[in-house]
Amino acid sequence: MTMTTKDDKKNKARRVRTSKFRMSFPSLLKPRERDDGVPKYELTMLFPPGLDQKPLKAALFAAMMDKYGAEQKDWPKLRRGPKDVIRDFAEYNAESKNPLPGDWKGWTLIRASAGTKFPLQVVGPRKDESGVFPKISDEREVYAGRWAKAMLDGYVYDRKDGRGVTFGLGSVQLLDHDKRFGGGVSKPEEDFEDASAEEWAGEADAFDGGGEASSPKTADSEW
Repeated sequence: MTMTTKDDKKNKARRVRTSKFRMSFPSLLKPRERDDGVPKYELTMLFPPGLDQKPLKAALFAAMMDKYGAEQKDWPKLRRGPKDVIRDFAEYNAESKNPLPGDWKGWTLIRASAGTKFPLQVVGPRKDESGVFPKISDEREVYAGRWAKAMLDGYVYDRKDGRGVTFGLGSVQLLDHDKRFGGGVSKPEEDFEDASAEEWAGEADAFDGGGEASSPKTADSEW
């Protein structure tokens, strides 16, 4: 028989498994060196419209209870509260110096991070024959724009620059592929379509038989 302790119940209350989101700025296989010099695994999550925020807010609330007790009147003032953690992405994106193109009305932004004491668990979408999710180690699988789910833990921090709540990143399950956000090299299959018969007919390699490639005709004489 497995015993359930008070700590187990507290941890469960602070833990939440997310719905599907699109990853942004993922640093999951290798930690990112931050401005404060402390490397961390990090992930920005973009949730589509319809996100149920109640479990997420409940996890942050449970973290506050664990830290400061059940009497809310005794809780200290927070520099970073739930509204700063669970944000309207369309509003945030509009104020960004480098906004992400697209219509993001109704989308929600949440960030989470994890320390480097243990490697972050990143797994694939389906279990293998032994019933285990395969661990992901290929950086090409982890990119901004891909869909995923994550396990998050609400927690409270108390630093010199103030107190606040945030989410710790537990593990990540990679899901559907999608178009990449921002830069990166795209796949030829995404850039081109099959050439039509007219485009292909009679066209030989420019280097076949000593032939020369034709120059493009433009209005500029320099070209």
